[in-house]
Amino acid sequence: MFELFEADKSNKDLQALGEERIKRGEVAVLLLAGGQGTRLASQYLSKGLCPIGSFSHKTLFALFAEKVKAASRKWGCPLQAAIMTSPLNDAVVRIHFEENHYFGLSKEQISFFQQTLLPFLDINGEELPEKGPSGNGLALYYLFASNIGKRWRESGIKYFTTVLVDNPLADPFSSDLIGFHGEGDLSALVTQRRDLSEKVGIYIKEGGRVRVCEYMEFPESEWPLHTTANLSHFCFSLDFAEEECNKPLPLHYLKKEGVIKREYFIIDFVERSTHFKALDCSRCWVFAPLKSSGENDNIESVKQALQKRDRLQWQKLFCVDVENIFFELSPRFYYPDIELLAFYKGQKPPNNSYVE
Repeated sequence: MFELFEADKSNKDLQALGEERIKRGEVAVLLLAGGQGTRLASQYLSKGLCPIGSFSHKTLFALFAEKVKAASRKWGCPLQAAIMTSPLNDAVVRIHFEENHYFGLSKEQISFFQQTLLPFLDINGEELPEKGPSGNGLALYYLFASNIGKRWRESGIKYFTTVLVDNPLADPFSSDLIGFHGEGDLSALVTQRRDLSEKVGIYIKEGGRVRVCEYMEFPESEWPLHTTANLSHFCFSLDFAEEECNKPLPLHYLKKEGVIKREYFIIDFVERSTHFKALDCSRCWVFAPLKSSGENDNIESVKQALQKRDRLQWQKLFCVDVENIFFELSPRFYYPDIELLAFYKGQKPPNNSYVE
């Protein structure tokens, strides 16, 4: 039986520390976008190309890039982002950014690198001609193999966050998480599971060490006991990432659609951290994954989650009730400056519209 893992609660005093690190240009973000999105049954080669904005119809990639832009504007620093693709989607992802002029970012702020592919196996363990992405576990290795990690270090970056492309609620420059990280090597933003059927990794303790157990590997008899969900929303110290990136990771075998896929998981770095800690946040602010075309975690449920958070953010910023108004906020509202706050002070947002 596994031991229970309990995350820390938010400490607002640490937010200022996170903001100072961002202002000094010490923080970057790594977007994990190499997967195929097979559970979504999507026509897109990357889930990042899926339009998710209710009124703007912006893609997941657009929302991510505009967050980086808005955060750069707020903190007066051209923040850096790296995007991990795969040989299956790299070309279309790069074209998407080029055709949209990098969504207002300079080309120098965005770097791309590819993860590798691994052959699928049949039920007898024999390799098949078809291949799939090798998982997000090798993201740190390729970040440094591509020299992006070296460039980050030379530019003064000391920390970076990781976010999944299919979670549009993820804040790539969460000052709460970055401040909470302190001087540790690896920290995480977590939330509570929606219910026992949710297909999400779970934080546990085993032998006194914290690790993440993926849902397909977790014994169902213990599901009701463990509630802390993995978001793969981490804050890494660059030193720790460089030290660990060349060490071998376990290979996970996943049976999907009649074949066996092999993947490395970034969650396996949790067990390697000697100073790991996690910050527990309310789900409505941080997690709405686009995973499937089924009943949960689909395009419609994600849009509803985005709408709910936009309403909460408007009420937080302007103390105005907007419960019956339908709108979509620009990412700028999540990194607000004095000009924006003054302009909308005391107002309600226009109904059925995208608000910039």
